[in-house]
Amino acid sequence: MNPVKDAHLDALARIAEICRETYEKNGIMSADARQFNPHLTLFKLSKAPDLYRKGVRKIEQCWYSKYNDHHFGIENFRSIHLCNMLNEEQDGYYEIFHEEHLFNND
Repeated sequence: MNPVKDAHLDALARIAEICRETYEKNGIMSADARQFNPHLTLFKLSKAPDLYRKGVRKIEQCWYSKYNDHHFGIENFRSIHLCNMLNEEQDGYYEIFHEEHLFNND
């Protein structure tokens, strides 16, 4: 499923581009050459060891295919987190190095 191409997606893509450019200017090179892919992770098998022990190795397409074109709503956000994806906090969220608020009303 591809995100709707609109001004919001353009803004996210621009933020990703600025981040990548800023990292490069500061000598932080990424081994990840993939194109920016805005997405929302709903479920990670790596966080469900019980399913792994039961033999579930991937989420079968038939389990979610009826929702491919479903509109789940809009998620508003006010800040962006720079996270250490190698270190999780006790609540399961990644360690936050920095939070940048995007609007003045925060």
